[in-house]
Amino acid sequence: MRTLVNENKKVGKYSVAWDGKNDFGKRVASGNYYYQLKVGEDSQGNDQYADMRPFAPLAIPLLLAEVARSLLGEKTRLEGSDYIEAFAGIRRLTGTAIGGMLDLDRMKTADQFTDWAQRFAGDLFGMASTPFRTFKDLATLYDDEEDIILDEDVKINTPLGPSKFFNSFLANLPGVGKAVLPPVPSPTREGFFGQEEDLIEGVPNPVLRQLTGLSIQTRTPLEKELERLNIQPRTRTGVKVLDRLTDSFMGVAISRSPVDKFVQGDDYFTLDDFGRKTLLRDHMTEVRAAAKAVAMREGGDEIVEEIVTAALRMGPEKWEEYLSKLQIPQAWRDAILQ
Repeated sequence: MRTLVNENKKVGKYSVAWDGKNDFGKRVASGNYYYQLKVGEDSQGNDQYADMRPFAPLAIPLLLAEVARSLLGEKTRLEGSDYIEAFAGIRRLTGTAIGGMLDLDRMKTADQFTDWAQRFAGDLFGMASTPFRTFKDLATLYDDEEDIILDEDVKINTPLGPSKFFNSFLANLPGVGKAVLPPVPSPTREGFFGQEEDLIEGVPNPVLRQLTGLSIQTRTPLEKELERLNIQPRTRTGVKVLDRLTDSFMGVAISRSPVDKFVQGDDYFTLDDFGRKTLLRDHMTEVRAAAKAVAMREGGDEIVEEIVTAALRMGPEKWEEYLSKLQIPQAWRDAILQ
């Protein structure tokens, strides 16, 4: 969004004002924004950042404890700004629900409404398993795959039929989520989202998050530029299996290419931001096209199965409209429709 400070600082207290604009000088949408601090580099030379959002596990209980102290006439350590920030955090729970209700305006078909209702109800139901997230984070002490981000936007077989309703709930359960939900592959590096090198050796980042509230994220040079220039690297074809396979092959190709070195080189820095954005967007498009071709060759049966299964839940009169929205070759559309 915006780089506020780009220099090393000695230990001390500092302040900086943000005018609500991004790096391009455009005012950003309203919402909750958090700042990040660069705290080091991993073994590959990629920057590591601490996500400095409020410490959720203890924020509300500590707030209530301080409020109780003040009601009993005891001296409290809270200031007016602390109450405002804390209650703004509580408001995000209702803000999520309100935001979800506003999505109703975008519903144009019964299928869209059903899909929205399942996700919305599932998100609310998933709050019941949020406490288990602590155990899931601690489980990374013996299973580092527990921190891999799972794809909650897929339909799984349930007693109610194919549904997304239970996904948010299951994703928080250690050992359960990864057994039923697919991991989300990274399109910019080999592996999956959530696989970050530990900031402190021997202490998994999820455990560090539980102990300190610091959420560590790694950014490669390419990822930093894509984020800064607002270029979306992930694939969106309308077919979940194809998206995951394409992103996986993209991650392998990009991690083995010299693109990270290129975006740090002199030739790249001679370009203005328009030229950089055009160059990187074209590059990602070419890599995605090649990765997509490999994905369709390697995962053809799975891709067709997902498309056919989704189509059969609709009436025949909707098949052509559904297939026309998918980013797949016309020959595939014709063959599947036939």
